[in-house]
Amino acid sequence: MSSDATPDPLDHPLVFGQRMQVLRTRRGMSRTVLAGLLGKSPSWVKRVEYGALRAPALPMILRIAEVLRVRDLSELTGDQTMPVDLFIGPGHAKLPAVRAAIEAFPFTADREAPSPAHLGARLQSAWSARHSAPNHREVIGGLLPALIRDARLAVRQADRAPERRAAQAVLAEVYSLSQFFIAYQPDSAPPHPATAGCAGHRTRDHRRPAVRGRIHRGPPR
Repeated sequence: MSSDATPDPLDHPLVFGQRMQVLRTRRGMSRTVLAGLLGKSPSWVKRVEYGALRAPALPMILRIAEVLRVRDLSELTGDQTMPVDLFIGPGHAKLPAVRAAIEAFPFTADREAPSPAHLGARLQSAWSARHSAPNHREVIGGLLPALIRDARLAVRQADRAPERRAAQAVLAEVYSLSQFFIAYQPDSAPPHPATAGCAGHRTRDHRRPAVRGRIHRGPPR
């Protein structure tokens, strides 16, 4: 490397928080976004990055690695090479079903869609599992396919503007939850194709601007 080349910050013996900040910045992710994905507050992220808090325990380190799509834990810890797959394993068994539900377009069904209120209650349970269930991938992966199908159907069957806006708000949250589930899969260096599917279907399904719902994503902070 020439003397004019910009050094790689991760080549230096940085502490955990500094490494997390470098990796977060490389992902183009704000502290607020990272905090939301981790179920933490932006101030917690800042305190970790600035060394005001010690490095978290291994379960949280693994969650950070998932969100930042880190392949090797040494990028975060600075220790010897430890592939993330060693801890997290291959792509989740329920990923194909979630992907199929996202990619099924156009979607039709000869049944009545659940109400937005009913869908919102199911979505609330899924978000709660995301933050509290130890096997949250298993739980969310089992809930998402039906949620995706039912929320889409609710948007398509809505006859009046208020109903359509309510259904679109729920569908937007369902797609957000889907992106949480898909955010890290070992077979995807760039964003997983199904993640792009979420964005594409969000545009196609929302024929009119959606109003953000008040789905509670986790315990208040």
